[in-house]
Amino acid sequence: MARSTAATGATLGPVRLVSIPDGMETQEERDTPGKLSEAVLRVLPRKFEELIEEIVGEDDEGGIECVVADQSLGWALDIATRKGIRTAAFCPASAAQLVVALCIPKLIADGIINEDGIPIGKQRFELAEGVPELSTEDLVWTRLGNETMQRHIFQLMLNNTNSTSSAQLILCNSALDLELGAFLASPRKLLPIGPLCTSPSSPSVDSKDNGRAIVARHEIKEKVDKVYGDEGYRSRALEMKGMVRSSVGEGGMSHENFEYFVDWIKRV
Repeated sequence: MARSTAATGATLGPVRLVSIPDGMETQEERDTPGKLSEAVLRVLPRKFEELIEEIVGEDDEGGIECVVADQSLGWALDIATRKGIRTAAFCPASAAQLVVALCIPKLIADGIINEDGIPIGKQRFELAEGVPELSTEDLVWTRLGNETMQRHIFQLMLNNTNSTSSAQLILCNSALDLELGAFLASPRKLLPIGPLCTSPSSPSVDSKDNGRAIVARHEIKEKVDKVYGDEGYRSRALEMKGMVRSSVGEGGMSHENFEYFVDWIKRV
């Protein structure tokens, strides 16, 4: 994608950042709940496919080796697969959050939710031993708007889950020792490669669709003071810090998995 001229973009060393139009004409449209999500599904897949075709057409050395996409953009993985390009899905959140999505068929089979994602009564459940108990009220889509919106978000998640499941690699921004139960409960093998360093950038999510919450300054201070003043919290934080350092350090599992991923990208 570095040699594409499909859109203007910035160059960072060997990397060229290319923007893809979202089909929104005005800021007013972007401020309308649901509009951006609709445009993402209606416009971006076509523009992304056009970009791939342009790159392949300009490249004399074989085009694109692989596509790495956020697992919430399942359509990108589908397009790449359809064109015979290797795919890897990346989950920037916790493994547990991804596993809940991957286990949607199990939730339906176990009578936790129906086929539209609507909870069959208020229930608490465990995906597997070692995974924290969840409530149907904790499911991402059940916390968003009315039932119509919940069905819409659930269907999007289900589509993304199906696309993610078909990817050759599923990478997760977590460490095995931090979420062992979640990794063991996953119906697909997940490769922990994190926790990776965070950046100030945010994923392309239509926050206006999901509502906004304002947290008062004194509430934030209260929580921070509680964490720093509680020996139990501090002890667990230091323990987790040690696990993370061990995992991402040379010889650690996340480090080894990341090296494997880099070699996989280079593989012809």
